[in-house]
Amino acid sequence: KAKGDAAFESQCNEGLARAQAAIDNLQWNATSSFYNAGSSDCTAGSSTGQGGSCSTGIGVFSDAFYAQVLAYSVGLGDLLANQSRLDQHQDMTLSANCKHADPATGANVAGCPFGLLIISNRPVEQADNTIWEMATHDYAALRIRRATPDATTIDAALNISQGSVSSYAEVMNDQWNIAGGKFSDGYPSITSHYGYHMTVWHVLLALNGQDADLSDLEVNGTATLSFNPKIACSATGFEMPFLLPGRIGTVSCVGNKASVALNVGELNLSSLSVLGTPYPGGSVTLTAGDSPVEWTLS
Repeated sequence: KAKGDAAFESQCNEGLARAQAAIDNLQWNATSSFYNAGSSDCTAGSSTGQGGSCSTGIGVFSDAFYAQVLAYSVGLGDLLANQSRLDQHQDMTLSANCKHADPATGANVAGCPFGLLIISNRPVEQADNTIWEMATHDYAALRIRRATPDATTIDAALNISQGSVSSYAEVMNDQWNIAGGKFSDGYPSITSHYGYHMTVWHVLLALNGQDADLSDLEVNGTATLSFNPKIACSATGFEMPFLLPGRIGTVSCVGNKASVALNVGELNLSSLSVLGTPYPGGSVTLTAGDSPVEWTLS
């Protein structure tokens, strides 16, 4: 759409509609209100994704909606036809997969100080007892995205994300050797120095609510940038970093006064806004080392 390619846009929308119908028809567990990790004994639906069903479903997968994490981070919005089902699936994920090994017995008990188990409730149990390092951060990012500002679910999500990272410093005493996965006792199971944990950056993007459009930088040298953080601009307010290609900055808001500054790079903006209030000066250039751009929110 941004490039004016109506035919390709229509193709993408048709594909999305088919996928939305198919995941609801084939994967949604109406009895327990979550999306099955796997389904079988299925009948095919139409070419548009309508109809079809599966009579058998297994497993609660913690990272079923990585695609939704990516869609939110790049500004594409909701993917499901009924987005409330994402919230229900996240509820089930927390209930089923927030477990850890009891030090005395080795059995899994409630609580996830090292992160979420990747999957549960399957006939084959081996993988169910492991924590894949990307899933916990993806879960946290989605919880934050779906929450209202300052909701208690935000702190809860951040605590789970923090536990997944801190286990390497506090359990293993080896904070630079983050594995791809670990057992439910917090010790690594496979692939040292792996990159799964890098999805933690999506947690920051969810928290600061940044939305950047850099598509015109090569055309007219300008971009747009907005922030809708999940922390209210109160008397205590917030200060958070933001990350863009070749640029690092901070956005803050205290007592209804917003402030944006760059620490690395330069950015010419045709529009800049925080919590829905645009910078009143219109276009603005942010340069590393300059004084922050400040304005009062309406």
